[in-house]
Amino acid sequence: DIPVKDGEVDYLVNDYGRVYEYECPYPSDEKKGYREVRAAMVGYSGAGKSTLAKTLGVHYGAPVLYMDSLSFAPGWISRPVEDVERDLRPFLDSPDWVIDGNYKHILWEERMESADLIIFLDFSRLRCFWHGFRRYLQYRGRSRDSAAQGCHEKFDWEFMKWILYEGRTSAHRTAYETLCRRYGHKTV
Repeated sequence: DIPVKDGEVDYLVNDYGRVYEYECPYPSDEKKGYREVRAAMVGYSGAGKSTLAKTLGVHYGAPVLYMDSLSFAPGWISRPVEDVERDLRPFLDSPDWVIDGNYKHILWEERMESADLIIFLDFSRLRCFWHGFRRYLQYRGRSRDSAAQGCHEKFDWEFMKWILYEGRTSAHRTAYETLCRRYGHKTV
């Protein structure tokens, strides 16, 4: 997905050429030349949340936070939720940001309430599987920018099951549908 700026309206163009139009509720910021934005990227593993977050961060001149980098210690060891929340709160208080990641158990409601734009990346299982595998080939044996240092990219059976099945249960689908209904005015 690529953001395209045209006056006071922004457009998001996805891989299929589909265009989503939205107006950012913040006025233009003459100092940066961009509007401030608080954007939350959510969706399935391998959908491209990190890539889009990085692109939007550059487009808006906003800092980007990857929840994977905050949620894990080296070796993919989960950090205590309290520590992650403590590190996340100051970021949420800043005037503009882009946050990539789901982590519904970590300040989910606060993040969605604070966001003025929520982008739900809803791609097929096979497309996400392919993206995940391609990412593995690109970063095999090292950490990617959107992961914590010491968390080397992996594509094991557990992650494959997550992309294809466990991360797509009816409970996950219902949570995304609820998100889109509740925040439909700011979700694309």
